[in-house]
Amino acid sequence: QFAAAMVLASGLSPPQKRKFAIAVAKSYYDYLKEDAEKEDTIFFSAIAKNFGIEFLTYESEVKVPLAKYLRLAPRDPHYKLVNREVGNGYVLVKRREFARLLEEAIQHYVFGRLIALEPPPQAKPYIKKLEKELKLTEQQFVSVKVDEKDYPPCIKAMLATMRAGENLPHIARWSLANYLLHANIAIDKIVDLFRTAPDFNEKTTRYQAEHLAKSKYSMPACETMKANGVCVAECGCGTPLRYRAGDENRKHQKSI
Repeated sequence: QFAAAMVLASGLSPPQKRKFAIAVAKSYYDYLKEDAEKEDTIFFSAIAKNFGIEFLTYESEVKVPLAKYLRLAPRDPHYKLVNREVGNGYVLVKRREFARLLEEAIQHYVFGRLIALEPPPQAKPYIKKLEKELKLTEQQFVSVKVDEKDYPPCIKAMLATMRAGENLPHIARWSLANYLLHANIAIDKIVDLFRTAPDFNEKTTRYQAEHLAKSKYSMPACETMKANGVCVAECGCGTPLRYRAGDENRKHQKSI
């Protein structure tokens, strides 16, 4: 079944291939994080060996070769080297974090295989049918729009990345959802906007959006956004929320 799914997915567009690769990796991660809590990590070790990732166990943590770590570390401030203990060519990580690195290794492998695969002619009709079904599903959410003309560049970039079928790091998702809530976008609409994310999970997304709405978190300052690697322009507005307000003020001043 998996081989057949790989053949079908190999005929899809690059964003759809990436979504498939992420879905496969996520399914493995569920087992990996469970195995990470055990003393005898057979599955954990087998996956690492399969991908040529040598590691050393250090008490309840894992030492990963620096080169491998840099290749597999997710785009998240939490995984930046400045936040890690590094020594003798190794990076120290918790077992669950190592499971996350293995998830990335699986995703890279599956996506690479899909790019290299050439689907056989007999698979083409099934691929066309699958493409049609996926297109119909996506079209249901294309109509979900927000008025983005006054949004700051960082928020526009996050929306564009997500719509292109690419994953956003956790801090970017949090910032995007938080901004949209401050912009008075309804939770249902926010959930629908996140549907284009490769690893979208409706239950998780809705729960997180509702939690954000109840908690009423303030929007991070631009300096914080910059430190977290999600700032894309020098707007000089202090916080993404002021960019919109400042833009409206400038328009108002011009009209006087």
